[in-house]
Amino acid sequence: MLLIGENLNVMVKKIGTAMKEKDPKPIQELAIAEAEAGADYIDINLGPARKGGGELMEWIVKVVQEVVDTPLYLDTINAEAIEAGLKVYKNKKGKAVINSIMARPESMDVKFPLAQKYHAGLDGYEDEVAAKLLGGDIESVEPFADTEACAEQVLATICSTGLVDLKDIARSYMRMLSSSVPPSDALKHLVRRHMIRISKGGAHPTPLGKATALSFLTPSQGYDIQKMAGHYDVLEMAISLEPFQNVYLTNKLQAEVNSAFRSFMPTRLFSGIFADVTSLSGSQGAAGRLPKWVFEVFSRWVREFFSCGCKEYPECDHGKIAFGQWIVSQRKDGLNPSGIARLLRKDFELWAYPGDIFSWLDSLIHSLRAVRRIAEVAGETDITMEVDDQIARIERPLDSEKEKDE
Repeated sequence: MLLIGENLNVMVKKIGTAMKEKDPKPIQELAIAEAEAGADYIDINLGPARKGGGELMEWIVKVVQEVVDTPLYLDTINAEAIEAGLKVYKNKKGKAVINSIMARPESMDVKFPLAQKYHAGLDGYEDEVAAKLLGGDIESVEPFADTEACAEQVLATICSTGLVDLKDIARSYMRMLSSSVPPSDALKHLVRRHMIRISKGGAHPTPLGKATALSFLTPSQGYDIQKMAGHYDVLEMAISLEPFQNVYLTNKLQAEVNSAFRSFMPTRLFSGIFADVTSLSGSQGAAGRLPKWVFEVFSRWVREFFSCGCKEYPECDHGKIAFGQWIVSQRKDGLNPSGIARLLRKDFELWAYPGDIFSWLDSLIHSLRAVRRIAEVAGETDITMEVDDQIARIERPLDSEKEKDE
């Protein structure tokens, strides 16, 4: 699976202003954040970029590549801007990719030659690439996991096997497929997160460590839930462990947004672009081409999902948590996943697979049990009844004996 950072977009208020004013700082900060988050590519979306697009794309490519080596997606319908970016692009860890080739002769006839000329994207046609892959050598793969993931594996090993001796733990760890950090680093991370204690040459899991491993949480998740227990709503804590993200714009809404901005915009609600919908409220530029009903939809989004008002907005996760709370609220009102999906489309011009909603609600129940387990370790036993009530109302909505399917 490829991870693509999509927030470096002219439509994001902060980034759009930085592009207009040629201010590199916000652009480079975001590029670094996306690279550190594990993005395989960073998408540079200029929108139509009809005026000065070539100069702008050249500048942004240089600015981004000053701070990260991550390959870039060049995303604009302006072929001149695409070529300007390809001319200055430095192939450090992979080719640039042209990300706005529409299936129309006027687009393909211009951009396919650019891809061949600058060796961007696919180097040849699909059948040629497939033949090369089938006939080529099999490359060795080096699995990678960060300190958090490695520490999680070590904790699971300690709790499930009963290994205590540090040397035995280190030997077991080095046999793991993705032991990409030294065992000492993984163990230190577990100590800092209060998952284990080191005593007499051995590593002993703490009650928090056992509860975290039993709940299939990462060390940091277990540590954070313990700190929040008793101070935050249990449903909010559970949703934060695994927010629902597979929600998309309807085809009707997507067509209006693409047409107004003359570009292919992300389809996911939580891609990072649509969180700051207040930036689309003006009547200037591309936003001015959006019809009235679209602004009404955006207003409903703001009222229901994006109204936290915190300092980190729109980079915070409060929108995802609010969306999860909305799903749970509809479930408690008696709607099944199909009914929730239909209401989502009707009220917000968003769609989600009922199967994804069902799977997420099932995972949420496991997350609620994890919160209860961690809270009990923290001494917050009063949470137990609240968690049990939340689970019961999700599994068996209280206000109807038979689920409604509106």
